[in-house]
Amino acid sequence: MRGPLEHPFKALAAIVFLTLLTILGGQALVRSFQEKLNPNLSSSQLWEKYRWSLDPTQRRHAALLLVAASGDSPQRQYTLLKSQGWGKNPLAAIVLKKHAETARKLGGEPLAKVFWLELFRRFPLSPISADAYYILGRDEIDFRKKIMQLYPAHPASLAAALELKGQVANPYQGVKHLARWGVRWHGAEQLFRKTCDEFSGKLHLEKERELLANALAQLGDGLAAWKCLKEPPSKPAITFLIAKSLVQGDELNKELAKTLLKKLFVNHPNSKESIAGLKLLLRLKRLSVDEVAGLPSGLTNAAKSIAMANDRLSIDKKPLEGFQDWRDDSELWELHWELARQALLLEDWDKAQSLLSSFRYKNLPETILVRIKFWEGLIQFKKGKTFLANNIWVELIENHPPSYYTWRAHQRLGHITFPKLREIEPSNYLFSPISWTPLFSKDNLVNLLWRLGLEKTAWETWRALYFSEVDQLNHDFSETLVEARLRIAVGDSWMGLAMLSELAFEKTFVDCFQRNIFHRSQYPYRFMQEVSDAFKQTGVRPELLLAIANQESRFSPGVESSQGAIGLMQLMPLTAQKYIDSSFQGKYLAEPSINLEIGGHHLAALLEIWEGNPFLVLASYNAGSSIVYSWLSEEAYLDPELWVERIPYPETRFYTKKVLGNLWSYLTPDWTACRVKVD
Repeated sequence: MRGPLEHPFKALAAIVFLTLLTILGGQALVRSFQEKLNPNLSSSQLWEKYRWSLDPTQRRHAALLLVAASGDSPQRQYTLLKSQGWGKNPLAAIVLKKHAETARKLGGEPLAKVFWLELFRRFPLSPISADAYYILGRDEIDFRKKIMQLYPAHPASLAAALELKGQVANPYQGVKHLARWGVRWHGAEQLFRKTCDEFSGKLHLEKERELLANALAQLGDGLAAWKCLKEPPSKPAITFLIAKSLVQGDELNKELAKTLLKKLFVNHPNSKESIAGLKLLLRLKRLSVDEVAGLPSGLTNAAKSIAMANDRLSIDKKPLEGFQDWRDDSELWELHWELARQALLLEDWDKAQSLLSSFRYKNLPETILVRIKFWEGLIQFKKGKTFLANNIWVELIENHPPSYYTWRAHQRLGHITFPKLREIEPSNYLFSPISWTPLFSKDNLVNLLWRLGLEKTAWETWRALYFSEVDQLNHDFSETLVEARLRIAVGDSWMGLAMLSELAFEKTFVDCFQRNIFHRSQYPYRFMQEVSDAFKQTGVRPELLLAIANQESRFSPGVESSQGAIGLMQLMPLTAQKYIDSSFQGKYLAEPSINLEIGGHHLAALLEIWEGNPFLVLASYNAGSSIVYSWLSEEAYLDPELWVERIPYPETRFYTKKVLGNLWSYLTPDWTACRVKVD
């Protein structure tokens, strides 16, 4: 019989083999523990982690992701989160909050109160507990007053403020809180107006009136803001905001805006608001030499530069002189472009090239730079320098995200065939929205909540920690991008997309990851079920519906224009009646499914009229087919970029290019400046 040492090499090999297995198994286990779950994982993958992961934190993450993504019954959600409320981690507070909400939905108010009390007891200073303060404050007003002090911008605090009148000694405590922290909170505007009426004649409430006037001006009602004040405000920021709002009104409002701006110049000549106010004033009127000379000394030079630029739009003299001094002024970029556009329309290629080249410099905003590059390419093409033109367009495509100008560069190079915008067999069309991407907030808890699919809680937490209606100018580019993305995620795309539009004129990104995310964020996929249904009914591609809804309403169903256009696609009731029963009422256009379907039918008709030409279709959607027909020329087919620039309506000219840029971005969702890192 052989002993164990008769084959020492075999024994040693076995030991080494088992050791390697242990090491590899341990490494796999560590990798499993380190894996960060996110909404890109499938339900089956999340379920596997929830059931079998050895890491309790990972199991809790999986449970929260399943709850966020599933839309299951409250009972199902309650079961998934059972026993997940352990520890001092903020996610335990999330679990308790979810338990309270699901218990209430299941009819267990007493049990829900137990969870709210437990949340308050264990996490008294966490913004996650704000809802507990609000709910418990039904019986004890001190709870609500406390959360308004701790986290004044949290939605629970705003809801408490709206209901506060009559419950505290100061009857205006709630309305002042909303004016500072929640101007757009549902019901706040009506309260502001009512309180302004109550303040009438009470001169000792000057600060309170200024606060309410500032709120009304932010909401776009400059006239109501002015009536609330009774006299010019002491703060230049409020004066400018009211004037900016009044400019959007009728002639009477515009005259009042001019009066306020002139008082702003006298009282605060060196403020940034006075410079911004000067640009606003020059949109309303040209200043004479005497009027420029009469301005405070700090504004005189700026006024001369702007007035000079305005003059050059109609008088051709020394067009390059003076521009170098105010290249960084975003208000004047369009004035410079207007000069170049006029030269392009006159086919004065040398002059156009000179103007465009004079404005190329380091850190120019991308939205301006791509326009310059495209037209420089077209100028070279028109001058017979095809090779040089192609090089410019290739560089444009390779270094910039999808836009109207990159699409036109592709078309000019013959790289693509533009897809049909109406499908004959809609059922065969496959549509894949963009996957989840990280948020990159400076707050780790907000990032974690976003990664776990808890967008609403992430928004509430971010708002509680960082947001102020009164002072929003201190946010840097990165955190403003975070705010915009959070707003869009919770359905406030009206404000979110407006913020992104303003950020488009910033000059730099932190890195290519931020550039990726910024581009993607401008083209969200909202109301996708309704978009898909409209596509099936009309055959109009989802990307076109999304592109128009993005521009027309920023995906806000309740928007109604001053002309009476309603809903996501901004349809006029008379237009809608062409495609629906005669008894149709305009108020139904606020319903996304109805609006998108009728908008799809209207687009289908325009696509048939114009044989699928996207320029003519979109110009007609904005201005009407009969008007576009009067603009029609051979140039619309041979040089559509020049044809668009000849459109006499500035709104339609801008609209056509903007929606075509939206469309190209939705048609090319896989564009990336670099691979997006996942936190």
